[in-house]
Amino acid sequence: MPFQQHSPAQSIVGYPSSFIHLNDHRHAIEPISPPPTGYSLLASKLAARFPDGQGLPIQPLYRRFGKLTHRMLLHLQDEICQLEDQLHGVDDAGAHNRQMYPGHISPESRRAEESANGELYQHKTHLLGQIGFKLELYNNLLKSFHTTQDMPSASVDDVHDYRTFLNDETPIDELETRFLDHVDDLLCFPVGDYGVRNDEDVSATPVQGKSPPQFYTINRAPPGKMSSGQGSSSSGGRVDEPGSSANELVAALGAVSVSILVPVLAFLIVPGFIGRLVVSLLVGVGVVMALVNSQYTALPQARQAMMLVACYGTVMAILAGVVA
Repeated sequence: MPFQQHSPAQSIVGYPSSFIHLNDHRHAIEPISPPPTGYSLLASKLAARFPDGQGLPIQPLYRRFGKLTHRMLLHLQDEICQLEDQLHGVDDAGAHNRQMYPGHISPESRRAEESANGELYQHKTHLLGQIGFKLELYNNLLKSFHTTQDMPSASVDDVHDYRTFLNDETPIDELETRFLDHVDDLLCFPVGDYGVRNDEDVSATPVQGKSPPQFYTINRAPPGKMSSGQGSSSSGGRVDEPGSSANELVAALGAVSVSILVPVLAFLIVPGFIGRLVVSLLVGVGVVMALVNSQYTALPQARQAMMLVACYGTVMAILAGVVA
């Protein structure tokens, strides 16, 4: 009987559906990776930003290599000075070759020298290439050294935590942990809020007189604007500008003058007491509306507004009864 190959759909006929999985490869058990060890474990601990099952993260500590950096700077500096002196000698030789007669030196042309491609030009080009290469190394080293000098120094507690982890876990060889012995040359990278120590009993005195970085959250309002919880009720959302105090004083004096003088002048025409109070009310409302629409005065709070209205009403009632 010849062999017949069945399709996948035919091959599963007769089997319970609960045992058939067309996508069984998706449910395959993935091999469990072993836990990190060695430098991988140490790097994972340094990169952690939150506490894990092995305790708090540790501050990353590295050496500045201040002495070596100064040694390299001194070496490059002297090499550049030596190349500079050689370049001056080549320039003097070129000036001597361009001297047509005593006291007269023809202008220098780099293009003409390149076309001639003489030995002196080749030597000068070689010197300039070396100077450019050395200067780039020198400047980059200066910048990087300046950056590391601005970084905070490692504190005694940071070094202690680092040593404790290395002694407990022993991820790397003891010989390769001796960089922690150079305490005065260590710097730290603040990578999270866990770097702030709240334990008052633990001394966090830095080694070189620099305190470890502190992390605070400060809510600041945009420049020139009051915060919503401090001045919104009194300023009404105004933007403080130079000279606003003087403008407020002028506006207040004008409002007081208008709210009192206009009703008093109207009292000469309106004889009745009730009519005078109505005039005072209308004038007061108009002055208040004008102040609300203006940009020079701050709106008072509700309690202060009620006191002002009461005082104004009392003064105007007295004037309404006194003015003949």
